[in-house]
Amino acid sequence: MNESSVLAQKLLAGKVVCKYSMPSEYEHLSTPSVYEEFNRNFIFLGVKLTETSNKSGFYLTYISNNKGAARDFFKGIMTHMRTTLSWLEIMMEATDRDSLINSGQDISFSNILASVTGNMELQERLSRLPSSKGEINVKKQLEGLIKYLKKEGVLMDLHTELEVYRFTGMIDLINEYVLFIQEAENIPLEESSEKQDRLL
Repeated sequence: MNESSVLAQKLLAGKVVCKYSMPSEYEHLSTPSVYEEFNRNFIFLGVKLTETSNKSGFYLTYISNNKGAARDFFKGIMTHMRTTLSWLEIMMEATDRDSLINSGQDISFSNILASVTGNMELQERLSRLPSSKGEINVKKQLEGLIKYLKKEGVLMDLHTELEVYRFTGMIDLINEYVLFIQEAENIPLEESSEKQDRLL
């Protein structure tokens, strides 16, 4: 199987081809002729290549005449959005950010753990995440969240021995989902709070 076929499979599986986690593939898609070729092939499947708003990665979106598939995809996003907002808030507060997390941002497990350990509210939120189910130790709960985010392609290892991670282009796509839902659909996703007013 050639490089383009492997890359197409990743995109069709819902991956974000990010300049941080997949630098060679990102560079390949950044070539105009390659980008155009992929779109010519994808159009028959009702999808097209799209770039994240901050130009950090490529992913697939449904074209306008494939509304049924797009609706199913949107329902899938909504199913997981409450959990997504929960861990996103935890990460924002643990890193003391007043703005959305972007791709390329690095986090240290020890710093996040220290922030969560010193904040009872963050501990309670972390314990309610699906990734913490059945675990009462805060460190183990955070390890479970990091493992989940790596599995979902949101985080990548940067310095394994130091437990430092980097957010990939997937976080930019999540940010776009959040903004789209709030601005275009005006769907309430969580109980209102001052922190979420800034997030959404």
